[in-house]
Amino acid sequence: MKISPLLWLWLLVIAGTSCNTEAPASDQTLEKETTVSDFFLEKGALLGVHFGIHKPNASIRASRNFLRYSFFPNWKGLVPGSEAFYLRPDRGNHLGDEGFLWVFQNQEARDVYFPEKDFPSEAFEEIRSSVDWLYADSTFFRYFQFGWNTSGFSADYEVIAISDSIRQEWLSKDAMLVFKHYALKDGQDSLAFEQFLSSEWAPAKSNSLPGVQSAFLKVGRGYRSGQYALLQVFENIMARNQILPYGGTGEEQVNGLDPIDTKLRDFLDLSAEDEGHYEIIY
Repeated sequence: MKISPLLWLWLLVIAGTSCNTEAPASDQTLEKETTVSDFFLEKGALLGVHFGIHKPNASIRASRNFLRYSFFPNWKGLVPGSEAFYLRPDRGNHLGDEGFLWVFQNQEARDVYFPEKDFPSEAFEEIRSSVDWLYADSTFFRYFQFGWNTSGFSADYEVIAISDSIRQEWLSKDAMLVFKHYALKDGQDSLAFEQFLSSEWAPAKSNSLPGVQSAFLKVGRGYRSGQYALLQVFENIMARNQILPYGGTGEEQVNGLDPIDTKLRDFLDLSAEDEGHYEIIY
């Protein structure tokens, strides 16, 4: 029996529909979306913050295009157990510089590559060699005076107190990171302070502000070693401006009548260090 062209077309459509169901792809997509984890904001994660300082007369626009479209896309996912983010200072002493946020899942992951400060392992050197071209005189050092780790202001932080419930992927494009650095008051015990953060501060304060994830960090290596920092991750610049407007101090967050804030003041010297505000560009 001769089959007409229209009938052939109809049969092909039916066969294609029955053989090419979308269910498995949807299941895979759903599984991928639901297993995304903010491991880098869990307790024990390590954050390294490094700065790129522009050469005099270097093109700011060209340097930022290089970082956004060449440098950081090649660093994304490059080192297992970690992730790299492009930061741009928005307020504070580093305004005008560029930032590299490197987040490791835990100390074990960090120590595979940096068992000692400024002394990378062979495992890291092997991975790093694959992107050597990013650090040539015609690329990174065309725009920047020093390497990321030699700017004099690099610091590594450990997340020591955060809510057990991470409600969303916080380290993402357009998020704002605000660091406030503090030192313990004379006579205060660091172990007692860290116990207070874990048992009292984190459950009450880590998720207390809408659109903000808060964590306490301890500086383990580099600039301000031994100090503590409050990290607030805002969903975007508008959320940051609402809570920390330009010209405001934000001290009302720790100077109210709340008993947790009162106890925090007992431990910390709140007159402390400057704030750093950074937008995640990529």
